[in-house]
Amino acid sequence: MKCKYCLIRCEGELGVSSIVYVVWVGSSLRESCLLPLVEEFCKDCGWYFKRWSAQVDSALELRTKMSRLDGNRTATPYRMQSVNLETIYQTIIDDSWASLERSFVMTPQEKFMRFRNDPHYLMAMNNSKRITSCSPSKSKYLSLRKRCKRHPLATALAGIVLIILADAIVSTQIISNLF
Repeated sequence: MKCKYCLIRCEGELGVSSIVYVVWVGSSLRESCLLPLVEEFCKDCGWYFKRWSAQVDSALELRTKMSRLDGNRTATPYRMQSVNLETIYQTIIDDSWASLERSFVMTPQEKFMRFRNDPHYLMAMNNSKRITSCSPSKSKYLSLRKRCKRHPLATALAGIVLIILADAIVSTQIISNLF
């Protein structure tokens, strides 16, 4: 069974450019050997590396309290990248943090939660769903505003009045011919 750890490389408040690594550690012998090495290295460098718990959630909340994006309480200003322990260990050995950060791609949900109040993102999102450059065709009868201007009630009443007049004319003709 895998355990979840939190790795933060920067100190102080987390901003938009900060990355919080979610490190997944398994129970294999190799990962059991790598875990103390990574823990010691992080302790020596002053990085935050702890098993995920309520304390980690509160520490993240405290470090991001002042830098929320546009007052949005659900979106975090930092990025979260999920990696396994072997990748973190190899990145520490090679010192290739830049390549690891370049390979990070936000999920569509994370993009939406972070930028849903940004007008440029909303315009780009709405334009990406459109497949033609022309405006959409207008369909009739979708709403009261789009209906044709003739009123069916007035047409029906006029028809009823014409039928009554025709009946009156025909019945007076029949009555006058009988007497």
